Amino acid sequence: MDKAEEDALFFQQYRASENSGEFERRVWPYVKQVFLYEDPVRQEAARKSVPVDEVEEKALVSLAKIDMDPRLKKHGLRPYDGIW
Repeated sequence: MDKAEEDALFFQQYRASENSGEFERRVWPYVKQVFLYEDPVRQEAARKSVPVDEVEEKALVSLAKIDMDPRLKKHGLRPYDGIW
């Protein structure tokens, strides 16, 4: 059973049960973590502290290196074709 199937089963079990309090107790810490990413103040602070241009440039260089990998070219594949 893969992770997605496990998650679906988990949600199904708790949705079907009358014990929604238990479900909320187990899920809420993760929901709070997700909310941190949605906070506009935190997003702006992150944008100011991370050199976005430099990170994007490094990412492009890394992608170019992967794109030139002869093992991929041999099979006509690119790293973003869903094989990773």
